[in-house]
Amino acid sequence: MKPTDQTQTEQSEAHQESETAPRAVEHHVSPDTLADILADVAKGINVTQAAEARGVSNIAVFSEKRRNPVVAEAYALAREAGAAAFEAEIRQIVSDVGAGLLRPEQARVMLDGLKILMSRYDPKGTADGGGGTVLVQINAHDVEFG
Repeated sequence: MKPTDQTQTEQSEAHQESETAPRAVEHHVSPDTLADILADVAKGINVTQAAEARGVSNIAVFSEKRRNPVVAEAYALAREAGAAAFEAEIRQIVSDVGAGLLRPEQARVMLDGLKILMSRYDPKGTADGGGGTVLVQINAHDVEFG
């Protein structure tokens, strides 16, 4: 093997290792970062995804939640807001079916996905990983048929 081939091979291997190596994750969360994470949770984004997007471990978020009652309350409120965001999305899908914008089969697939997400979304904040059951009822009078 020529020296240049060896260098290219080493560079390629180093690049592959950096691509597969786990990102460094911070196990401490600043108040500003925590506020951003909770804002995402309130939009229905998974706490792990929200934390990792900011280079923070979800463990740091849960540790702060257990340590600080104010954070625990803010987390619970964010989870409730996230559940409300899912409910609003479900209501919009039902409305779109009523308006003829979505076929019922399309809506069913979307609603099934949202039901799975909501079942993992514990709005009371009692479990770090979710797992609560959320029931959303949509009555016929909630849907406008065109």
